Formats: sequence, structure tokens, C-alpha cells
Amino acid sequence: MDRYLTIPGLLHESRCRVMIENVIPLLPDSPTVLEIGSFLGKSTNMWLDRLPDNAILDINDSFEIPNTEIREFINTWIDGDYTELFNFLDNGGDQFGVWKMHTDSHPRSHLIRNTYHMRTDDLLLKSTFDNNYDCVFLDADHHGDDVSRQLEYFKDCDLICGDDFEITRWANLVNSVTEFANQNNRVLNHKHGVFWLTK
Repeated sequence: MDRYLTIPGLLHESRCRVMIENVIPLLPDSPTVLEIGSFLGKSTNMWLDRLPDNAILDINDSFEIPNTEIREFINTWIDGDYTELFNFLDNGGDQFGVWKMHTDSHPRSHLIRNTYHMRTDDLLLKSTFDNNYDCVFLDADHHGDDVSRQLEYFKDCDLICGDDFEITRWANLVNSVTEFANQNNRVLNHKHGVFWLTK
């Protein structure tokens, strides 16, 4: 069984299936992937489950979500018994610790090359940051200006994808992605809230 199925997360299982069935097959044989926005590691584990053995995966997340919000989200939206996770948080753990617990134990965690523990805006301003990726997954800030800035920064990337392509909840994200696709002659695909842009 894919390990990502056991982890609570914002990227729902149906959307993970879209990534697995529609997006990941578009990658080259030895892909370099950047994931922006990881929450508790569900999406990271999806990548680790399904990327080829010679892939490279970089992670960017500020890991700043308070424990109270993590608990509230899980209790509201996720079915299952997460007593162990809550005990970890109650005993001094935090979002980053949960993410590491879920990823370090993965048998393919060696695919993770870098973990950029910082806000995305700060990462993009780093002079040493190399944005030469085959695929970038955007699932952090959903405000229109933030999404537009990230899309422009990674415009040379062959495959750009992300979550929450929902006009009812994230109209600014949908508008930013659609405008970018039109202005840069990209093919825009979306399904079940996942979008992917190809050249």
C-alpha cells in the first residue's frame, strides 16, 4: 500500500491519484522535483512512493502552522485515529517534527536532497537557490499575487502543477494560473482540483 494513504493531509486521496496517474507520468526518466508546501508530509510521501529511483526531490515549507490549527484541521476534515500524532504534538512536537516523522521513516527518503525550511518568498530571493527543476508542485500560498510570482519565477520549468484549482474557494489562484497559461502559451489541464501546465 502507498504510504501516503496513512498520513492526514490537505492533498486528498483523489487528488493524489490525479498526480500519480496524470502528472507523474509526464516526468523524464531522472526527474528533479521541487515541492512547495508539504503540511504533514502526505504529498511528500506520495512523491516518494511514486517517483523513479533516480529522482531528486527538494522540499520547501515554512512549517509554521500552530499545533492547535493542525489538531483542529484533522478533527474537522480527516477521519481516523491520530492519537499518536496528537500525543507527539502535546509533548513538544510541531509541524516540522510531524513532517520529519512521516518522511524520515519512508524507505525512499534518500530521494530528498534539500529541505528548505523557510517561507517561499525568502527561498526565491536566495542567491544560491538553483531553480533548475523538471517539475515544480505549488501548494503553499494561494493568494493571487503569491501564485503569480511563483509561476513567473518557475516559468522555464517544463511541468508546473499544483493543488486547489477551485473557482469557488481559490478564485485568485485559478485566475493567476489561467492568466499565466494564456500569456506563456502553456497547455492548462486540471482535474479534481489539481492543475498542471505543460509547454
